[in-house]
Amino acid sequence: MQKKQSDEKRIMRYVNGLLYFYGVMDFENLYRAVAENLPGNLERDTFKAILDGEGIEEGSSPELCYNKGLYYHFGVEDVNRVLKEQRARKEIPYRPVTEREARFIAKRQYSSLWNLPGKRLFRLLQKKYGYSGEEAREMILYWEGMHKNDVPTTEALSNFLENIHPNSMDEAQSLINSLMELSNHTPLWILKGWTPHEVFERFEKPLTKPLPAKPFEWDEGGAVGKAKDGVKDEAKNGAKSGAGKKGGRKVGRNDPCPCGSGKKYKNCCSAGIPAGGGKDAGLSPLKFPAEQEGRKGIQKTVFAGLEGPLPGSIRPPVKPPTSAEWHALYEAANAYKNAKCWEWMGNDDLFGVMDPETGEIAYCCIMGCMGEFFGLGAHLGSEGLEVVLEMLADPDEEGSIDFFFDQQCLLVSFEDRGDLEKEDRAIIKDLGLKFRGRKQWPLFRSYEPGFSPWFINAWECRLLTLVLQQVLAVALRCRAEKDLLEHEELRTFLVRVPREQDGALEWTDQYLKAALPEKKYITIDIVDELQLRKISNLMRRGRGTWEIDTFWIPFPVQEEKNARPYYPKIFVALDSDTGLILRYEAMENLLEDGELCIEALIQLLEENMVPSRILVERDETYYLLVEICRRLDIPLKKVPYLNVMPEIREKMYSGEL
Repeated sequence: MQKKQSDEKRIMRYVNGLLYFYGVMDFENLYRAVAENLPGNLERDTFKAILDGEGIEEGSSPELCYNKGLYYHFGVEDVNRVLKEQRARKEIPYRPVTEREARFIAKRQYSSLWNLPGKRLFRLLQKKYGYSGEEAREMILYWEGMHKNDVPTTEALSNFLENIHPNSMDEAQSLINSLMELSNHTPLWILKGWTPHEVFERFEKPLTKPLPAKPFEWDEGGAVGKAKDGVKDEAKNGAKSGAGKKGGRKVGRNDPCPCGSGKKYKNCCSAGIPAGGGKDAGLSPLKFPAEQEGRKGIQKTVFAGLEGPLPGSIRPPVKPPTSAEWHALYEAANAYKNAKCWEWMGNDDLFGVMDPETGEIAYCCIMGCMGEFFGLGAHLGSEGLEVVLEMLADPDEEGSIDFFFDQQCLLVSFEDRGDLEKEDRAIIKDLGLKFRGRKQWPLFRSYEPGFSPWFINAWECRLLTLVLQQVLAVALRCRAEKDLLEHEELRTFLVRVPREQDGALEWTDQYLKAALPEKKYITIDIVDELQLRKISNLMRRGRGTWEIDTFWIPFPVQEEKNARPYYPKIFVALDSDTGLILRYEAMENLLEDGELCIEALIQLLEENMVPSRILVERDETYYLLVEICRRLDIPLKKVPYLNVMPEIREKMYSGEL
């Protein structure tokens, strides 16, 4: 009985989450959305009884309304208008809604759903206009409600600004700009839960034809010409070149495209493909013959998101920093610490510093505004940026341990003496430096996906020195005015760009659009037809549901002395109904050792253990299994969250398993 009540509560919570995003749904669409995204086999009649009993008669769901066969959110003022607009957009699917989002809505933790524009406005209303946190939250919800109900913009602005009194026209315009940016990133009922920006990027932009290339500044010998992390956006000194040219000469078909996408010109603007756009622009297969892998009958395919060198492949060879390089770094770290930039800079005030050696951009995050942890994160490239943006978008993310494993950054922190390793203290002693007190000892670490934090090398030392210097320069300018960090185009950041002038580096401001990060997945197929038939003959169609996941475990492995420890990746298959672990396999790297996962799966199938379907929640797990599941006719489905696996992960993280 208790489990039944819990299941019904979970279903109603998810229904409320759906209607928060969609506004209105008929029964069939609502049932389909719940049945496809919540675990278990939910019968149509059972769902109807839950809606009629719990949601309507007892009033346990105050946000749910019902009228003439339609279920709708209490904030919808014109149900028919919303439904009509949704039906007119048949090409747009409903936005996926996760259970975690539904939980936030049930707890009225709407701020956890806000993106950066919402959080910036929330902070602005408190700091500049003196509203409490609760008042600022209600004002933002009021603005979003007017926008969702299609209140004319002028009327909405008049209503919102009625009790706000900006000190100047510039201040008023800045506030209006913030509201407009929030509107563009507010989920709308008529767009089936998507924001206007998402609709353009996902469904409209891929259908548009590319415009002629913007004027593009290309420095043949300098780092600017090498940059692969950003797109030039009207450089201040504005050197011009025509479409299909760089630096005044024609771009070759195999040259990097001047638009900054990271692709070759022949595969981008020359071929009429919008830079970074289009649903087919994401994955390109790179096949490796089975005999190269050394495992008979198996063929590995790696899907890469973007062409070009892998992260880190353009970096200088790894070697330890010199004494002079260490001196420069500690001097820069002391200057940064003494300035206490965190007193006026938030950890979401992001900007970039371009490395003069590689053209790589370090996206900088100043930490310390909460008064607990003081430091600076230099997140490298679009991959590093993506992780920090996800962390900022939801600092209370339940899967935050994944962020730790995915980080690609250089970190400066100020710690107690006991937090330093003997190698750190030896460097300080050799340099003749002295530090005293709590949170006064500089600590420098390198973070790479799948590896334990490690001591920095010479190139990282030089880059971190420049980053600290440029961060201090930008932060001091921001003390008077932070507007220089703002840009109306999404994923566009202020970047400090170096240029060599008379043997010295000169730094200029440029606004560069960050490229989308490269995604690399592996999929493995059985190419031995005899083996495939053998497995198929042994299989008996099962009834249970399996959950399969691949994730890092937080127990570093150091195979050789002084070698950088890595976090093992583990493959786990379990029975969703019983919670029984069927098989697990640990490995160093999924791209290199993914066939171990397939061999473990084949062993299960050969033991007559066959599921009716397999559920996964990560892209990497889906691509790993998609071909073998297709070959063996086993349904494979990617879901927002697995049901039993999170508990198994927790036990593995805590060492209980």
